[in-house]
Amino acid sequence: MIIENNPEINVDEIMAKIRAEIANRKTIAPQGATGIPAGNFVRRTLSIVWEQVASDLSVAGQNTDYVNRQLQMAQYPKLLRWLARLSGLAFMYLARIFTIPQREYNLALVRAVEQVASGLKSMEGFLINQTERIAASEGQLVEKGHQISNLETQLSSLQSQFKEIQ
Repeated sequence: MIIENNPEINVDEIMAKIRAEIANRKTIAPQGATGIPAGNFVRRTLSIVWEQVASDLSVAGQNTDYVNRQLQMAQYPKLLRWLARLSGLAFMYLARIFTIPQREYNLALVRAVEQVASGLKSMEGFLINQTERIAASEGQLVEKGHQISNLETQLSSLQSQFKEIQ
């Protein structure tokens, strides 16, 4: 809780600091700046464990059809278990009004997520390939830049020799 008239907290001073920081950030990164450095690309790997995604989707797909499962009712003694199963089956039969559309919805969601996951997995390979190509091109650009700087120094030395000859 903030105590009123607290001498340690000066709202005007805090707001002035916030405004100054916002103005400082606007001058550092003007509008339209992406924050990505020009050059020096860093290869970043996606942190998606595809085996875990496939396993989770498999479990989700198996659990979408919960209506047609055999009810165990293991918590009941053997004599009452058959009655519990019978009442559970009756309840599940009556609940099909709600559970059948829900099951279809769950299956559709699992299929959609599987399609998205497979698309992302294929795009991951493409992005890794593109990142490697960009890194190779960047290396070639650095090499060409060194060659240009060497040519510029040679040109300046040749120009100075030409001036001496004239």
